[in-house]
Amino acid sequence: DALNELITDATVRVIVLTGSGKYFCTGMDLGVRNQEELRAEVESGRMARDGLALFDTLMHCEKPIVAAANGSAFGGGWGLLFTCDFRLAVRSASFAFSEVRRGIVPALISSFIVPQLGAFHAGRLMLSGERISAEEALRLGALSRVLEDQA
Repeated sequence: DALNELITDATVRVIVLTGSGKYFCTGMDLGVRNQEELRAEVESGRMARDGLALFDTLMHCEKPIVAAANGSAFGGGWGLLFTCDFRLAVRSASFAFSEVRRGIVPALISSFIVPQLGAFHAGRLMLSGERISAEEALRLGALSRVLEDQA
C-alpha cells in the first residue's frame, strides 16, 4: 500500500495528502447503485475496520503529514484532515458532514474531530450537515491556513 511505503521509506521526510480533480475528498460513495455493496461492507464491519486503520495510521504517523485540500471535503474526507499535522485549503473549498442528511452518523470520524474542534462546534456541524467555507473552518480551528486558489 502506497501510504505504508511512504511511512517506511527513510528518504521521505514529510507526506502531503491531496486530492486529484475538483475535490479533496468526498468521503464514502453513497450512490444508489452502491447500496447493496455499502450495506454488505457496513454489516461485515469491514468499512469500520478499514476506515479506522487508515485514520489511525495517519494520526499516529511519525512523519509530519500535510493535508493540502485542493477543493472541498465532505464526510470522511473532512475527517481525513483531522488526522494531519498541518491542514491547508484553498479559499474556494467548503466542508460538511453531508452524510447526516442521509441519516448516517459520522461516528467513525468523530473520535478524531471532536477533541480537536470541540464538542460544541463538532456537534453543531455533525448534527446539521451545514456546509461551511474555508474561512469559517479556519476560524473554528479546523484549518492551519487558507490559500488563494490557483488560476
